[in-house]
Amino acid sequence: MSGDFLEAYKDCKTINSMSKGLYAFSGDPVTRGHRHVIERILKAHPDDELVIGIGVNPDKNYLFTLDERTDMACKYLSDLNVEVAAFEGMLTDYACENGFDVVYRGIRDEYDARDELNLFNVLRDQNSEFEMFFIPAHYEMTKISSSNAKAIAKEHGSIDSSVSSSVKEAIYGKYLSQYPIGLTGVSGAGKSYWAKEIKNKCNESGIPIHHIDLDVLGHQILEEATEDLYVKTRLKIIETFDVESSGGFVDRKALGAVVFDNPENMTRLNEIMYKPMMIKITRERYGADKKGLLLIDGALIAEFGWMNLSNNNTILVSTDEKTQESRLFNSGLDHEQIGRRKESQYTENLKREKLLDAISKDNNGTLWEIDNSFDSNPDIDGYFKDMIFKVDRWGELRFSGLWNRIGADGTPDEEYRRLVRAYSEPHRHYHTLDHIVSGLDELWGVRELLDKPDEVEFAWWFHDSVYKRQSNVNEIKSAEAASNLSRNVLLGEDFATDVKRLVLDTAHNKVPETFEGEVIADIDTLVFGTVPEIFDDYEFRIGKEYSWADPDEFKTKRSEILLKFLERSQIYYTDVFEDAYGAQARANLERVLVKLDV
Repeated sequence: MSGDFLEAYKDCKTINSMSKGLYAFSGDPVTRGHRHVIERILKAHPDDELVIGIGVNPDKNYLFTLDERTDMACKYLSDLNVEVAAFEGMLTDYACENGFDVVYRGIRDEYDARDELNLFNVLRDQNSEFEMFFIPAHYEMTKISSSNAKAIAKEHGSIDSSVSSSVKEAIYGKYLSQYPIGLTGVSGAGKSYWAKEIKNKCNESGIPIHHIDLDVLGHQILEEATEDLYVKTRLKIIETFDVESSGGFVDRKALGAVVFDNPENMTRLNEIMYKPMMIKITRERYGADKKGLLLIDGALIAEFGWMNLSNNNTILVSTDEKTQESRLFNSGLDHEQIGRRKESQYTENLKREKLLDAISKDNNGTLWEIDNSFDSNPDIDGYFKDMIFKVDRWGELRFSGLWNRIGADGTPDEEYRRLVRAYSEPHRHYHTLDHIVSGLDELWGVRELLDKPDEVEFAWWFHDSVYKRQSNVNEIKSAEAASNLSRNVLLGEDFATDVKRLVLDTAHNKVPETFEGEVIADIDTLVFGTVPEIFDDYEFRIGKEYSWADPDEFKTKRSEILLKFLERSQIYYTDVFEDAYGAQARANLERVLVKLDV
């Protein structure tokens, strides 16, 4: 360690007690290494206030927006006694403005130490009272970094040791456009039936789906695969359990008889199969043609602890005992075989317990429990929508589905990425992709009420696609862009005309001419009817988007706009949204107008 670094470290150590500290980093994304540093700071200073600052380096190209990075850090660190805050500009200015006594910086190696020492001295030139503590990484954390996690994820490698489940879910969505959901259940519950129904729903909606059947992959390893790893795996299984069939393959029926009757044999088989199965699954997910919803289907997901494959988003298909035994008997099993099959797997309750434990431990995931007994009538549409709402956090599945459903020319990828870039522009604070996705959730809930639901959804995606500062024609430009694209991808003149009119309806300067126009206009202002905390955040973000305006003039014009909504007999054109949001919207608008006080 250099003499200069030691002197800087000693200089920082002159502060023996802090009341308020800032641990600042970019968090693109937050990693287990970041959390480890935070836990060590909290352990050393349990009574002090610690703020986690997610900042912006203008020289970096980020995978995630500042809001996304902040949200990920908030979720991952929610169980710790810290506050997470986003900031822009000079670190010293933010620290000085907010009264921080010291800033913490993590270092992984000597290269980090050199860079951080240089940063420390540069920042001290900005503020001579600025102090920094360096936190060297423990050895096991030195290989963990945001850049390494993203690089491994690009090749479909495992990043569970580097990031949390929720962060991994976000990285795989952003980089690979893959959104996995697990499917499991006891034998005879009807798991295969639900796999078929989910695939049918995806096909109806145009959403690309890839069914990864873990049982099929296992059979390939035991009976078909010729790669060296799988040949060695078969030889190990044959040597361990004496279950060889002709040609050096595994006799699956004999293997089943051995492992189903003996839990220790089942555990040993799992140990042998774990690595080849993980590689087989990774290879199955690999490739540009594997974008979309991944349905990872396996009866033993809970038993093997493979919930991480779907980031704990799992469907558990259940059934009553009478239905289960009837189905297994009809599949050709006798009562003795049924008993062994049931004993070899977790019970439904134990599966549920394991799945919920994983969700609780990782603070991420959703469990959908579906009763598939003979006398049940599960809401397939409702379950499917809820699953899509959960995993489709950036709307990519639904955009691809819309594109495919309406027969647009070409693939949706390029246009989706262009829209994401547009909605991620740095001057946007409310009119972002979050606004689009939240509106999609609402739109999907009322699709059956519309004569032209696809035109509305297409218009919704583009209604804020052009959002220039200090412009009065954003809606017009957005409408033109949407209608021109419609023509370019061969959707026809009628479709383009409808889309243009619907986008213009979101300008809120006239009463829409159609019910579809009323719906899209209402969805655009549903934020008025949210709980006060969300509405206040919306108002704050709108204010940031108009930070260029004279404050008094902004307050006046903002009041005029909001007052027009209050002067209506009902806030929303459609009864479905007025009934759900109208009263709260009126209360929020009245409250903010008092606050604006013009």
